[in-house]
Amino acid sequence: MNLAPVIQYRPFSPMKTLLAPIASASMMVFTATAATVDWGTATSNVLGDKNGNLAANTGTVRLGYFSGLTDVQIASAAAEGNKISLSGSFQTFDSVSIGTGYGGLAAAWTKSSVNLTTSFAGKQIYYFALNAGTVAAATQWGIFTKSADAAWTFPSDSPSPGSAVNDLSQVPQNPTGILAGSFGPQTDGGGYFTGGAGATLYKMSEISAVPEPATFATGAMLALVAAGARRRRRG
Repeated sequence: MNLAPVIQYRPFSPMKTLLAPIASASMMVFTATAATVDWGTATSNVLGDKNGNLAANTGTVRLGYFSGLTDVQIASAAAEGNKISLSGSFQTFDSVSIGTGYGGLAAAWTKSSVNLTTSFAGKQIYYFALNAGTVAAATQWGIFTKSADAAWTFPSDSPSPGSAVNDLSQVPQNPTGILAGSFGPQTDGGGYFTGGAGATLYKMSEISAVPEPATFATGAMLALVAAGARRRRRG
């Protein structure tokens, strides 16, 4: 028995045909005009927690800048544990989980981030490290930067895409580069990127607990009561 071939016809979609090249062109334009920042850690002086252990890969690091805050104000807000001020002013270019690019190993990461830099171009680059996935959940943080350095300045994407390459080991090991955290010896047993105990790390610091409003209110009430008692004794 001869079977005639079955021919399936698909309906012609002029809209899909029209949109396909437009979408492709849009992606090409974005890729062609977006700037690139290659960032992360070198193979030494990687990230540690407040105790000098290698930072766990449950943490994250954000790449960006702080809008409307000077380095002095950033350091002050960090010392006060002011999560609202820092998270609210930070403009994120990209973020990464610790261990990215290194098979999930602790303390290190590397990433090539591509994004439009319309609002970032010319801004100083900061690494905002957290020991959790969000600022709200974090109990430790580190803020690292390097001022007056082209490698630590977001490139422009116009008229042609720029690029910047930086890593944590370039950060000055003093308060001009470490706005939250510290630099010091590693205390745990070591890892792939370090020489073990005695090697040096950029460390995060503990986030100071900010008193709840009720605590302030209680303190103010006690102060008023004490002041009243003193006046009565003098009277």
